[in-house]
Amino acid sequence: MSLSPMLSRVADRVYWLARYLERVENTARLINVTTDLMLDLPTTGHDGWSTLIDITGSSPHFDRADASNQEQAVCRFLLSERDNPGSLISSLAGARENARTIREIMPTETWELINAAHLYARDNLTGQLSRSARAAHLRRLIGLGQQLSGLLENSLSRGDAYEFRRLGSNLERADMTTRIIDVRAASEVQADSPASRQGYWRGILRSLSADSAYRRRMQATISRDSVLDFLLHDASYPRSLEFCVAQMGLALKQLPRNRRALAYCRELSKHFSRDVERLARDSALSQYLDRCQVYLGQLHELIALTYFSLDGHRRSRQQQ
Repeated sequence: MSLSPMLSRVADRVYWLARYLERVENTARLINVTTDLMLDLPTTGHDGWSTLIDITGSSPHFDRADASNQEQAVCRFLLSERDNPGSLISSLAGARENARTIREIMPTETWELINAAHLYARDNLTGQLSRSARAAHLRRLIGLGQQLSGLLENSLSRGDAYEFRRLGSNLERADMTTRIIDVRAASEVQADSPASRQGYWRGILRSLSADSAYRRRMQATISRDSVLDFLLHDASYPRSLEFCVAQMGLALKQLPRNRRALAYCRELSKHFSRDVERLARDSALSQYLDRCQVYLGQLHELIALTYFSLDGHRRSRQQQ
């Protein structure tokens, strides 16, 4: 069984709708957590905001010379810069456009919520914002994103659309988890005290909404190895690499022409299963995470080539 041209177009739209919504929530949470981290770790404030550009992979589009006020410049670029394809407003515009074209297969309230989030961001995330106002607006958007996620999970019929949504959201989520660990761990090396180093790992957990789940699951103080073990290998936490890859495998099993992509998911799982103790050296961790990101990028390419139309595949390459 293969996808017809029409279903291929719908699959592409659903997949990217899920990726955009996940990206919006990740970006909003990342900025709020970084704001708190800069207050907790004032001695590291000089390099804290620029790391967000690296985490989001936005370096090719960001003019670092235009950053006399680094916090304002970085936040404006990540929140409201329309020339940045990864900004929150660009992601919401992409989600809105994709949702508009597939309204007939989505729960009725989906379009209304996405449109409301887009209008809210457009009206409130421009100009100079105080930290408190910015945090309040981002909390509002995170709440709308979680409302959308719950709506789709509980109201979208189990079928191809559901599986492509599951593929998109988990691939975006896994990619963000590796990026946050990679960049924050590199900054942690420069910390000048055990308390500061612990603060970085706490920030990583909070960036992924994982602090409460970590405490319940690991029942240990925050340390480098235990945080890595949790975020890489905990099969029950929805933002761990292990969980995301397992979900992508389950989604692919429900789709036609899945042989190559499923085999690739198994390769991903083998790579993720490496012992955390073998990642003790900082260079080893960075190389490991870089390889994870390459695997995820290649899996995306394979999904696009297998299921999307030629136009959809070209658009996927432009939207990354």
